Amino acid sequence: MGNYKIDFMADKSLIYIANARMPTEKAHGFQVAKMCEAFATHGLKVLLLAPKRKNPIKEELFSYFGIKNNFEIKYLPIIDTVGFAGPIGYWLENLTFSFSVAFFLFSRRSGIFFTPHLSAGHLIPQKSAGFIFTRDIFSGFLASFLKREVIFEMHDFPKNYLFFWRLALNRMHKIISTNRWKAKRINEVFGISDLKILAAPNGFDPELFLSNFNKEELRIKLGLPLNKVIALYAGHLYGWKGADTMAKAAFLAPEIIFVFVGGTEADLSVFRKKNGGQNNILIVGHKPPGAIPLYLLAADILVLPNSAKTEESMFGTSPIKLFSYMASGRPIVASDLPSIREIVSEKEVLFVRPDDPAAIKEGILKIINDPMLYKELSDRAKIKSEEFTWENRAGKILNWIEKVI
Repeated sequence: MGNYKIDFMADKSLIYIANARMPTEKAHGFQVAKMCEAFATHGLKVLLLAPKRKNPIKEELFSYFGIKNNFEIKYLPIIDTVGFAGPIGYWLENLTFSFSVAFFLFSRRSGIFFTPHLSAGHLIPQKSAGFIFTRDIFSGFLASFLKREVIFEMHDFPKNYLFFWRLALNRMHKIISTNRWKAKRINEVFGISDLKILAAPNGFDPELFLSNFNKEELRIKLGLPLNKVIALYAGHLYGWKGADTMAKAAFLAPEIIFVFVGGTEADLSVFRKKNGGQNNILIVGHKPPGAIPLYLLAADILVLPNSAKTEESMFGTSPIKLFSYMASGRPIVASDLPSIREIVSEKEVLFVRPDDPAAIKEGILKIINDPMLYKELSDRAKIKSEEFTWENRAGKILNWIEKVI
């Protein structure tokens, strides 16, 4: 249960609203699932509300994400046009999901809605004393007219429709930011009191790193080269993530195997065309969240090559991969960015110039050629990771909410 005591939540419940295809191969879906699991671990009755969308992933949510089946999920009807109707489809999906959420909450509040699929052991009372938690501003805004205890978690700082964001955020009971930079910006841009904002970075699941296999056994299991130095990147292949920069580093260090785990089918197709012909680049593709730690543990060095070319990467992100990297006990080469320095320092990672393939190569070789540095960085990062579990994050948030609900 971590280091947090949540007595006040013993008879309370939480409705988590997530406008996301669930399950999804994208990091935001994993973060939602892990937070629902973590809140439930702290004794809350948790109900996740998600849109009923077409999903190429046929596996059910709990097994796909490798999490405990300790909360409920209800899929709400929407007009599912995301991906093939452009901006109109995006807005139509957002609006219909928001109204579905509002109708669901109003119906529960009025006592006219029944959810027979929910087990008696987990059923959230019709007129719950709990609160709403969401990272979807539209449904959160509508929900705020039905229940004041709406906690909004901000991941991407908005660039447009700031008038609406100011209106909506001022209706939120409290706001969670995934890093201090966004927390400060929320205060400065929208005039929200610091007392209403909590900075809570993302986290990791320590149970996923309890492998019974050593590095050699894992490489055999995963089909990775046995007698080569492996530098590994796990995550999506978006431009600001810096995977292309790391791939360019592979051309400069042919003696090292560069492994890439993750990416959507569309991004993988482009990435393979650009880099698939390089002998020391291995593109694994997408893997379910439970498999990622095995790849991290099979590597020698982990790379976090985020770009400095976007505000999100420079300041706004709280990369889930960083916490998993730290927990793996493998040394990390990371772009020197303020968003990364919010979590770690030179004691835990080797910082390099962002957007510089040569700097990545030099960083990898520096660690490989210095066994003492290799061990020091690995050990310190692993120790520091212990404070960033999903369960501790949920406890921190709940203890903070206790003071205001």
